[in-house]
Amino acid sequence: MKNINADISRITNIVESAMQDKCYINNFSGSTVDDYQEPVTTSASTLTICGVDVSGGKKRYTDEETLIEIDTIIRLPLDTVISASSTITVSQQNNEVVDVTYNIVDNIKVGHGQLVVSCKKLEI
Repeated sequence: MKNINADISRITNIVESAMQDKCYINNFSGSTVDDYQEPVTTSASTLTICGVDVSGGKKRYTDEETLIEIDTIIRLPLDTVISASSTITVSQQNNEVVDVTYNIVDNIKVGHGQLVVSCKKLEI
């Protein structure tokens, strides 16, 4: 009899070993006001491995049948704490230091031992 948990663990290890980039997951943690009573949002950032596919310019339909433009797909470990309101900052890509932040533009998908996140570059 096959052990499904062992198979899932093996697949997860293989997928994560292919994640050669590094990302910060920026999760909203609250808001307050500064000395001038201006609103200030705070976030907690967590460093994790990731896989970045920047073959951008893709358009596809979301689960809600809305057409969106995608700059990149970011793969993350299954145990990553992330939500639709999070942002992702890529800090290392292809062994080079980078600093690019992305918004999440579609539902986070769970796929073969990883989370799959469709993203659009955050324009400041």
